Amino acid sequence: MMKLSKIKKRLVMMLCLALLLSSQAFGAGIIMKIPFNGLDAWSGTLNPSYSGPGSVDSANVEFFAGSIPGPNATTGRITPNYTTFGTTHQYDKMDQNGGTVYIRSWDGPPRTQKSYYGKSAGMASASGAQPANQYNVVKFKTDFLADVPKNAPVITSGSESNQRVGYTSDVVLKLSIAFTYDMGTPKIEATTYDVKYWVDPETEPADNDVNRVVNISSTSFSLPDNDPKTSNPFSSGTYHFKVRANNWYGSGPWSTVKDWTTLAGGLTGGGTVSYVLKAGINGIGLPFGGSMNISVNGGAPVAVDSTQKLVTAIGGVTAISVWDATSQKLGGATFDGSGNVTFQTPGYDLNSPLNAGAALYISVGADSSVTLSK
Repeated sequence: MMKLSKIKKRLVMMLCLALLLSSQAFGAGIIMKIPFNGLDAWSGTLNPSYSGPGSVDSANVEFFAGSIPGPNATTGRITPNYTTFGTTHQYDKMDQNGGTVYIRSWDGPPRTQKSYYGKSAGMASASGAQPANQYNVVKFKTDFLADVPKNAPVITSGSESNQRVGYTSDVVLKLSIAFTYDMGTPKIEATTYDVKYWVDPETEPADNDVNRVVNISSTSFSLPDNDPKTSNPFSSGTYHFKVRANNWYGSGPWSTVKDWTTLAGGLTGGGTVSYVLKAGINGIGLPFGGSMNISVNGGAPVAVDSTQKLVTAIGGVTAISVWDATSQKLGGATFDGSGNVTFQTPGYDLNSPLNAGAALYISVGADSSVTLSK
């Protein structure tokens, strides 16, 4: 009987141990293990006050399902079971059934402006009856700062698309800028950007001008796509742009102003202008002077720097003329099907340089799409 009793006790102990191990390895979705003093503070030293939270509300560590909200929010936060094993904090019972769990750690009061925080990558949760996925976290780096943006964005490029259809003076202008935002060190996140713009002879508008300050979430901006007015007043002219970053705590400084003069390059000394040439006579304005690239019907760009090279690159041109502002008259030439000159205005030089702003009249035998860039 004594032997049977001992055997029963051992069986019971083994069963209890098996249940304990099972409770840690199964049905929890994720098990997270973090060593004591595992928070690597922004100063580069371990935070000696970090000893693990008793509850998530007062914690230096937060857990979220699906994504991490802004540093001042708790949307999607989950409350795991918290225990300690030796010198390790353990968080379990985060069953997201195949979902993703994220961690946010704090150096300073959680969800408070001026505190530092760190963010983990997403960690997959086991699904169904699968064993819990176990993650061992060595340390966190709290390299984000919960504060207003300190850096101004930098406007890096600009472009314009100016399309004329057939022989018409109507112009549809699309003017675009692109910019970058450096979060800095420590990192300060941006959620949206304000773009301020105005066109000569206007003066710089106020920061709250709803007609000239547009809030966007991307790092590119186009007119008239983002024009808040009910009608599009934009055609040619000189435009001015400034950008600032925003987040949960406010707005950062404005960028350096950048200017763009349409039909003349501008922001980066160049841009892109597209035309649709219809069979017959078309009127276009040259956006650039000197050498530029031309692409016809989506083909590879070809460098051109004279009227003759422009005609050759377009192909199928039957006549071209240029308005001479000095003599106040047209000069040009006609061509046969092979591109040979059949008539040329006396004194007109097909090899003369291309001038920005020149008005060209081009006759073509078939529709084509032309893009000029510089």
